[in-house]
Formats: sequence, C-alpha cells, structure tokens
Amino acid sequence: MPEPREGRARKLERDEYKRLRALLADRMTELGMSQRELGKLLGMSSSYVNKLILGKRTLELTEFLDLCRALQLEPTQVLKDCASSEG
Repeated sequence: MPEPREGRARKLERDEYKRLRALLADRMTELGMSQRELGKLLGMSSSYVNKLILGKRTLELTEFLDLCRALQLEPTQVLKDCASSEG
C-alpha cells in the first residue's frame, strides 16, 4: 500500500529541503548575489525568492533548474548534495 502523501509544510521541514535551502543561500553569498538580483535573473520577485530560501514555498522542478542555472550550479550535483546525509 502506498505511503500517505506528505503535506506541503511537512515536506519543507525535511532534511533534504533544509540542505537545499542552505546550499542555495551559501551559493548566493559566494557569488555576492542578493535575493533581488536573483529574482531579476529568474523573472521572480525578491519576495518569492526570499520565501524559497526561508522554506515558506516549495520548489518546482523548472524553478530548481532555473535556480541552478542562475547560480551556476550543476543540478545533478545539487541533488546528490541534498540527498547526502552528511549535508
């Protein structure tokens, strides 16, 4: 029998999501990029980017790929890093 679906709030608390948010924030810092600048590159508001980084919004696949491109990250490596328990 399939597992019950997780609610959105519960998904955002998963360790993998926490590692993703930390990785994105760290990369923005490395690049000296503000949330406003990232939002502009992505065609999103800085408020939306802020909610993604703070874990108040889930991230769709296409948004994930766009974020990786904007932050010059390799999506497959990001996924490996997020899935790793060593974070």
